[in-house]
Amino acid sequence: MSTPIDPSTISSWEDAFQHPIPQVRQLERQLRTDLAINKEKLRGLVGESYRDLLQTAERIVDMDAAAKNVETNLGDASRNCNSKLLDRKAKNLKIFNDTIDKRDREKYTVATQLSVLQACPSVISRLLHKDQGESCLLAAKVFVIYRLLLKSLSEKSSIPLLTTLRSQFNTLRPILLQHIDTLLSSITLSTPLLVSTLTAFSLLKTSPPSEVLRHLLHIRSTALSSLFDTGAEDVMQQSILLFNKTLVDADSIFPNSLSNALLALKSKSLLLDHEVAALPELSLDVHSRWLPEDIRGFIPWVRHDDLEFSRVKELVRTWAEKEISKLNTSLETYLAKISDISVIMTLRSGLLSTWRSGLSIRRKFLPDPTGGETLRPLLMARACAISRNTVSSLSNVTTTISDLLSTVSSEAPDSTSLWLSPLPADLTLFRTAVSNRVHGKSPTVLTFLSIYNSWLSRISTLRSTFTELRTPTSLDDEDFDAEEERTQAGLEDSVLADKELSISLDAAYRQLDSTLTDLLNSMPLSSPQAVFLLRTCRQIRTAPPIAISWFGTDSIPRLHGMIAMFTMMSPLQEISRQLKERGWDKEVPGKPLWEDGLPTQPSPAVFGFLHELVQGMRKAGEDVWTPAAVKAVKTGACDGVWRAVENGISGRVFGEEKEEKEKAERKIMQLDVRPVTRQGSVSSQSGSIRAGVEKKTEVETTTKLEAEKEKEPEMVVTEDKPVLNGEKDNKAEEKSEDKTEKEEQPENTDSAERTKSPAPVLDTDPVESASPGESGEPAVASEEPASEPTPTPRITRDWVLQLLFDALYLDEALHRKRRRGAPSVSLNGSSSSVTSLVGKVDSVIGAKLALDEELRMRLEGAASEYWKRTCLLFALL
Repeated sequence: MSTPIDPSTISSWEDAFQHPIPQVRQLERQLRTDLAINKEKLRGLVGESYRDLLQTAERIVDMDAAAKNVETNLGDASRNCNSKLLDRKAKNLKIFNDTIDKRDREKYTVATQLSVLQACPSVISRLLHKDQGESCLLAAKVFVIYRLLLKSLSEKSSIPLLTTLRSQFNTLRPILLQHIDTLLSSITLSTPLLVSTLTAFSLLKTSPPSEVLRHLLHIRSTALSSLFDTGAEDVMQQSILLFNKTLVDADSIFPNSLSNALLALKSKSLLLDHEVAALPELSLDVHSRWLPEDIRGFIPWVRHDDLEFSRVKELVRTWAEKEISKLNTSLETYLAKISDISVIMTLRSGLLSTWRSGLSIRRKFLPDPTGGETLRPLLMARACAISRNTVSSLSNVTTTISDLLSTVSSEAPDSTSLWLSPLPADLTLFRTAVSNRVHGKSPTVLTFLSIYNSWLSRISTLRSTFTELRTPTSLDDEDFDAEEERTQAGLEDSVLADKELSISLDAAYRQLDSTLTDLLNSMPLSSPQAVFLLRTCRQIRTAPPIAISWFGTDSIPRLHGMIAMFTMMSPLQEISRQLKERGWDKEVPGKPLWEDGLPTQPSPAVFGFLHELVQGMRKAGEDVWTPAAVKAVKTGACDGVWRAVENGISGRVFGEEKEEKEKAERKIMQLDVRPVTRQGSVSSQSGSIRAGVEKKTEVETTTKLEAEKEKEPEMVVTEDKPVLNGEKDNKAEEKSEDKTEKEEQPENTDSAERTKSPAPVLDTDPVESASPGESGEPAVASEEPASEPTPTPRITRDWVLQLLFDALYLDEALHRKRRRGAPSVSLNGSSSSVTSLVGKVDSVIGAKLALDEELRMRLEGAASEYWKRTCLLFALL
């Protein structure tokens, strides 16, 4: 398809025919179309211009008609505006009006007054409804107009309607005065509105400024008393705010502002006041001309210059001193109802901040701005009282301990396994259970801890609250001096409160300590009860709010002794029984395991004793065994074992010594039955043998006496129960002494020999003891043969070695103060603080063994080495 020809590129008709004929024809059609379009546009433009021309012609015709009308009217006005004619018309109008007024004034006057009078109550009610001080003065002005109109009509007429209006007047007056008093007692009323309200009061009561000031102070005093009686949460804050606002209002209003307001009130008539005239209900624009002249021109008269600032200062100072006293009394009553320390501290911060904000205005009226004010002492006195009450609640902890003490013995031990179920994702509960198990926190202890920790949290809250007083929050609008004063006051109050709290805590803890001591003295305790009391004492001594290092110094050692006594009771009874029943004269069961003739391990009784002792300690609770408690157990166990050993070996003779005694006794018996002729020689031989036996017996007796002198008061295990040091009953002592005397006295011996030696020896005939020359007649042989001697219990050398090894092993477990190779007793013969068990055993039978130093060191080394291998089995020791 060929491209159409652009008409803009053709300059003449010849150029058009240079193209092909189809393109030329196409160009022709295009040109004819453009020509038709342009013709239509031209026709539209011509028609529009013609219509505009016709409209312009019509306007010209209208303007011509209006101009002619104006010319006619101006001509008429110029003819009618004659000055003489106007004066005549005005004069005639005045004459007409005067005639009408003179005829109808009396009738219209009464009607107008009644109309305005009837509208006044509704206007006053509307103005007082939801009034915040803006319409109070206007209502007072309408009330004065109401009073004037009612008085005027009452003098001229006796219309029955006046009775109703007078009743409404008597009702509105107290309502208006009460509304004014309500506004005066408001804290939020601004100074301009307060001036307007006081002006309304002065207008209603015709009171001078001095009476207005007295009334304001009286209303504010009543408002303060009403605030105190409401019992609201912020009553004290509102009271101080109202007190400060009263001083500010008195300073800013009296006497100048009120005097100026009264002067403005007296400057014009009430009916000419634009606010009164604008009231639509009164319609004064219509009715004012019919009102009497005395009412229309009424100007209130109120004295405005009877008050000076000195008088204002005197009245306000008297009022302020009285109100400060009432404020302190009310604060004390208000604080007595509060028991929350946080509320007291919040109240303190707000009250002191509010009180300090009025310090500058108080300086204008009071000689001492802070005189008579005891807000801080009252607040801190109540805070200290609350802290004392909180501290005194520690008595609940004492009651809880007494109540739980009776349930401890029946409490089942916690044997629940911690590994029965898979561990949860959150290990907090598992960790808590493990901690409670390790630290002995049984349900009863947890019950005690819940109450005690609750009390501690309250004490911690008190302490933190008092500490916060040292760093008060700074205020943006506070100057440097005020901030310093507030900081110093906070520091003083904090120190006072902390001191009172510390004194109360010390007294409470001492009372608790005394109560626990009385509890120990008043009732016998079982082992679980003693453990419970010990754990409570430990928890109380852990992280106390004050230093109480003295707490439990009397009761804790006693509890340690009780727990140790209950723990050692069964093991000591068992080892005492085994030692009594042991065959000391028989072969040692473990001797095949000895090395080089010396034992290498303790006897089963000793090992079982330690095992049972540790099991008892573990049963009491692993947390109980502090170093002091372990020391009490070791001391008691060491003494108890020695008693058991002493009872087991008392009256027994070392094996070799017994053999020598038996040989000597057999010789004596042979001599006693020989002929009389050889009596002298036999007697001398018998005396020498007896002297040897007595010498050995004296050595043994001396050794035993020295050992008895070295003994300190110690725990004794009887067949019934263990007894603490110095607490052995008289019956047990008498029984033990009788038994010892019976064992030490041989049969048929004379008194001298029984005193010298407890060793069992045979006695001779009385004739035999006489010398040959002392009798005049020859001695006669005994007719009866001598009786057989009672066999004396014997202890073998092997058992003595085993006993020494056991003592050394027990010393490693129970008494670690004697170093290896050191003597058993001190040089001066006195024992150490805890007498070594091996020292006691060694002092009795060690000398008979005649062990050299090397064998003794080997024995001690073997015992120490065996303890190193087995000490972890008895870790609690």
